[in-house]
Amino acid sequence: MAFTFNPFTGKFDIYRSTPIYSSSTDVQVFTSSGTWTKIAGAKLIQVVAIGGGGGGASGGVIGAGNNSPRGGAGGSGGGITTRTIDASIVGATVTVTVGSGGIGGLASNIPSSLGVAGTDGGNSTFGALVIAERGFGGGTDGIGGKSGQRSMFQGADGGNGVSGSDGGNGGSINYAAAGGGAGGGVTSTTAFFGGSGGIVFSNYATGGGTPGGGINQNGNNGASLGYSSHAGGGGSGGGSSLTANGGNGGNGGIYGGGGGGGGAQGDVLASGAGGNGAQGIVVVTTYF
Repeated sequence: MAFTFNPFTGKFDIYRSTPIYSSSTDVQVFTSSGTWTKIAGAKLIQVVAIGGGGGGASGGVIGAGNNSPRGGAGGSGGGITTRTIDASIVGATVTVTVGSGGIGGLASNIPSSLGVAGTDGGNSTFGALVIAERGFGGGTDGIGGKSGQRSMFQGADGGNGVSGSDGGNGGSINYAAAGGGAGGGVTSTTAFFGGSGGIVFSNYATGGGTPGGGINQNGNNGASLGYSSHAGGGGSGGGSSLTANGGNGGNGGIYGGGGGGGGAQGDVLASGAGGNGAQGIVVVTTYF
């Protein structure tokens, strides 16, 4: 037997002492759902899947029954799963499902409104062999979307919306997608900043967390690395406002980043809308 370091787990894995050497590979990248077809002579199939990120919630609106509304909660990031499979146990064709990103909650102009929840993203799957679970949308209770459990690496949670305070930051993570920041809360006299979007630490292109929106400003979109098989950063929360509509949450970064929450509104105008979660992806590499 041989031992090889696995960067995903931080451990040494045991492999066959006589490995299968590949003379060539075929890589198929699915950014939308479709069908994968096995090619003659395939020996190993490696799949990397990232679930779609959850959408952020919109912010609350001030009113008699809600005099210190909180910003919208952020959506959680999609999980990531990677698996290498002996080609002999894989069917001739496999249905590939690419998880869509969750939709951010619509802005509200209803006095005392708690805002509108973001929707969940979609799971990304390779038949029944591989699943990367979706991120979940931010709720109207101010609680950020929570990470799913059915992935090799779970996505990070979304930030929490706090009454009369800056929005909570989106969760950061090593390998899966990051969570969106929450929008800023508001009182009758004070507006607040949105929370920062979460970081994917293994994604060097994200740098620091995507900064939250300032007062009267929209949040920023989550960082994207720009090539397949890599999860994205979370969108940041929008800032709240006393004089204009609340700032919109930023969209999650490709792939699977959670959307940011919208900022609250303190003068019975419209709150900020939640940002959309980013879509997932499935990458299938065949070794011959």
